[in-house]
Amino acid sequence: MTDEPKYSGAICGGYWPLGVPIPMTYELATGMGYIALNRDGETVWTAPPDWAYCLKPKKMRWAEAKARKEPDRKWELLFVDAFWDAIFERQGRNLWPATRVGPGAA
Repeated sequence: MTDEPKYSGAICGGYWPLGVPIPMTYELATGMGYIALNRDGETVWTAPPDWAYCLKPKKMRWAEAKARKEPDRKWELLFVDAFWDAIFERQGRNLWPATRVGPGAA
């Protein structure tokens, strides 16, 4: 049995259901946008804005591994793209549901 959610839609498609967790295998990359990992409201990592990174991006399990080292902190992953944005908040082991979904920066 796996702890991955059943939803496997692409964030790049501009839609992620509110409350649905992001899979640990998900790649932390966006074509024309911004991704940040925040701890207690402070940015601790951002995805590099270059195509070389997009060829071999970090996966969500990387963010989970960082958060497990400090589980009592508030962890969020912020995605902002031209036509969608979302915040995923860590709510437990491998559990990062979308707590906010919006229309993006355009």
